[in-house]
Amino acid sequence: MPQYKWMKLIIVCLTVVLPVCFMMSCKNSDIKINEQQKDSEITGFDAEFKFSAEGGQGSAVFGDTFFACSSRGACAMYDMNTGEKIAAFDLASATEDNSHAYSNHSNQVMFGAEKFKEDDPFPLMYVTTGNSGEHDSSGAYYAKCAIERVLHSEEKGWYSELVMLLEFNDMENIPNQTGNVGKNMNVNKNMGDLLTNMYDSETGKFLYVDGNGYEQTKGYQKVSWGWPAWFTDCEPTEVTAGKIYLKGARFRTTEAYEALNKEVYGIESYWTTDANQKGNAYIVTEFNMPPLPKGTSASDGYGATFTLYPKDITDQFTTEYDIGFTQGGVLYKGVIYYSYGNEKNESGRYRKNGIQIIDIASKKITEKLNLSGTVLGLGKEPECCSIWKGELMLGLNGDGYEVYNIILK
Repeated sequence: MPQYKWMKLIIVCLTVVLPVCFMMSCKNSDIKINEQQKDSEITGFDAEFKFSAEGGQGSAVFGDTFFACSSRGACAMYDMNTGEKIAAFDLASATEDNSHAYSNHSNQVMFGAEKFKEDDPFPLMYVTTGNSGEHDSSGAYYAKCAIERVLHSEEKGWYSELVMLLEFNDMENIPNQTGNVGKNMNVNKNMGDLLTNMYDSETGKFLYVDGNGYEQTKGYQKVSWGWPAWFTDCEPTEVTAGKIYLKGARFRTTEAYEALNKEVYGIESYWTTDANQKGNAYIVTEFNMPPLPKGTSASDGYGATFTLYPKDITDQFTTEYDIGFTQGGVLYKGVIYYSYGNEKNESGRYRKNGIQIIDIASKKITEKLNLSGTVLGLGKEPECCSIWKGELMLGLNGDGYEVYNIILK
């Protein structure tokens, strides 16, 4: 295998088993991809322990400050160099607990490219909220995107304010099903037999129908079975500048739903090796980023909700489904680094731990990192990807919340 001494991978292991978590940094550094390793699978690396911290869900890094957000939206700050805890506060989008569909599970947390005000200490933080794969009563996904300012004052200490809440609502473009009353709010929960009227057997896609300004001839498919993740690029390219993305899967990515969906839709294989095959697939959907409010008053729209619809989609592509159990990732300089798997308590095809590198411009997976069968495999659940000082970072649930510096061979 070619040498990978140019790349370092930092591993964060979390004490509590938490479904999804993301990390990101906006440092001016590059993750170099060896052209000879494109489309290959990397397995060799060395791990070096860095520091321990409290557990969390979504995580983000800016400068040398590490943010760890736990279920419900609690957030702790750490010094990346020393591991010392700096402070703790509740996000503006925090909820009392994590027991409701609308609760802020903090699945994904990342910093964007711009600050709300020039003298803000950090760029805007993007938090994927929600605790369910269903639609809410309005028809929008519970998985929304809270855009927040992280601020500090002598009186409050560290805190955040909600600048905008983004949501995606596709209910008007999902056809009614026999036996449903109107637009059933649970139609996308498991992508089971409630969406047969939407399924195109020739392409294997769940195609949106006409309505609410959208024309079916555009050919866009449902962005996810439910619970998509929101991405913004902290160092945008010409392709990703001014855009925001949703990443999801066509069918749910856990083993329990494979047999059901194969039977309902006549799919020969749930697993695919090509993005155009019928079966499951990962879907990346692009939108223009809505304008931010110009001021901090309610009349400026500060803290208001902005809804995106299928009519607002500007681009979309799929990648193959060859690894399950979606976790989290980061978008950096036009590339998504995304983690999968859960070998916390058992192994198997659906549990295999790994990372995929997805290039937005070429619309394909360019590289794969296999963590299964390594120290980052059995007993671990990948949660987060980020980049800090040119180093790829990953968070895992394990025996403790630990930070490792991993050098790929």
